[in-house]
Amino acid sequence: MNIVIDLEYWTKENIGKQKAIFGVDELQFKINPDKEALRVAYNWFDKVRQEYPHDIKINSVKYNGEHDITQGMQNVLKKVKRIAFEEWKAPHLGLFSLFAWLHYKKDILFPLLHSLDMRIKF
Repeated sequence: MNIVIDLEYWTKENIGKQKAIFGVDELQFKINPDKEALRVAYNWFDKVRQEYPHDIKINSVKYNGEHDITQGMQNVLKKVKRIAFEEWKAPHLGLFSLFAWLHYKKDILFPLLHSLDMRIKF
């Protein structure tokens, strides 16, 4: 099954408008047509966004000429941005977790490290 997606976006230089036909998973489209159209539209927008990585904003997204999924696309983009930010912060949280674990296990680890230190000669 195919759907037509209209994508309108803004960049610093101009307003872009594109229309294309995409195949969708027919079963997923029957279950939740907006979600399946949004999945396909996001994958396409992600490719368009590579041309303007920092300066692009969604103006409207519609499928089959009448179904507006703009708000859903904006929600997905906010979620993707939040997940990317959390992944960027994750190593810091990992170190904090490691130090917290070491603090709680210090009664076991410090004597072990001390005994290893006695065996290693520099």
